[in-house]
Amino acid sequence: MKTFFIVMAILATSPAFAQMLIEGSIKDKDTKEGIPFAHVYLEGTTTAVVSDVDGVFVMTVSPEEAAIKLIISSVGYKNFAQTPAEIQANQTKEFLLEPAVFDLDMAVVKSPEKILKDAMSKIEENYWTEPFRVEGFYRKGALENDHFFFLTEAIIQYYNKGYHKKDQSSIDINILQLRNSEDFRQVKLIQHNNPIYNALYNFDKVKTRNISEILEKTKMGSATMEVSVYNGESIYIIHLKGLTIYVGFDNNKIYRVDTTAGKKDTGSSFQYRAYKGKLYPFYFRIKRFVKKGNKIGKHMMTYYKGQDIRAMADSLAQSEVGQGSPERRLKMVEKRTKQIMTEMAKEILKNTDLDLIGFIQEFVATKVTIKSEKKYKKRTNLIKNQDLFETEVFYDVDFWNNFQLPDKSKFLQKIKTDLEEAGNGKTLDQQFEEMGRKNNENNKKFRKQMEKKK
Repeated sequence: MKTFFIVMAILATSPAFAQMLIEGSIKDKDTKEGIPFAHVYLEGTTTAVVSDVDGVFVMTVSPEEAAIKLIISSVGYKNFAQTPAEIQANQTKEFLLEPAVFDLDMAVVKSPEKILKDAMSKIEENYWTEPFRVEGFYRKGALENDHFFFLTEAIIQYYNKGYHKKDQSSIDINILQLRNSEDFRQVKLIQHNNPIYNALYNFDKVKTRNISEILEKTKMGSATMEVSVYNGESIYIIHLKGLTIYVGFDNNKIYRVDTTAGKKDTGSSFQYRAYKGKLYPFYFRIKRFVKKGNKIGKHMMTYYKGQDIRAMADSLAQSEVGQGSPERRLKMVEKRTKQIMTEMAKEILKNTDLDLIGFIQEFVATKVTIKSEKKYKKRTNLIKNQDLFETEVFYDVDFWNNFQLPDKSKFLQKIKTDLEEAGNGKTLDQQFEEMGRKNNENNKKFRKQMEKKK
């Protein structure tokens, strides 16, 4: 199945009529096929979006940004560059990119392993080492066979203490806004490791130094390489033991790391973007199946066709755990419950008639703030060992009603169609609002916020 993508419009803080809307399809000039995951940005700013798998994008631009060059860049193509004012005046809706011709004479002959070692040795030169904060939009869709049956969307703040620090405590995440659809899954899996935290740390192969670890375990000469162009710059594309790594010729910057050979509907892609010469995490996409045919991953399950798996596992754990202090007993029950839930999930997944069970998650940054440029207070409400939708966040109806997302993406339409069919015609917006209001009403603190808004 094809994947979906979030195409994020910049969070509008001024009235809608004051914004310019730039939207359309990015295509190969020769083949007219859509170009997925192209970066669209205003030159010299952090205003940026990414096209979806069909090349569709939407961006809101303030009047003050109308004369700034809008750049569209993708691997293997020449950049497109026009101002939003020119695009709007020409009523451009189709953005055609010309394939870039690479000059082989420019290539410096080095081994792929040497190129990667040089790139990893220059992390502190090429990436932000001082603390920074990234704001962005996140979406996670749950799949059963070829359909979406649950959707979570969030506005998040991601804090990074700098790329010279690689330990897990060097990142924190704050959920600003959160909304969930109704949950129509037959199999309700939960991730014990929060999916956003897991993605922003473990899939950041530069920060974790995972590329260096793989290099140390790989024989010289086993990596392969090709050359291309990205954002007007010559790059190496290196294939190393399950990774595809995009490295700049002249600056040793790693712009992108894929866990498969760039396939758009499988694996993962983690991408970086430059702000004032230094790179920061800009986008990721991860598609994972917990069950694919006879292959079953290790997950916990909370629900299956009316069965409360957590309650059953907790009851079994209670009967197994011996005596002890109440605190110690509770910890033992919690640990054993998780083990039993995982064991039960494996057995149920073996027997279910569903062939594919998994999820797709994606994130795109909308703003980066460097600590030395603008002071900010670090806030976090994310629990690292808790799934995202379990995070308690006040549902702000006004915010989501004014939030802009593209409506021409095939994949956004597929998500909406699947969830609306499952909900017997109840629109996705209605589902979001109903679930949000229930969330607020069931929480004493949030009920007070609702009263204040009235």
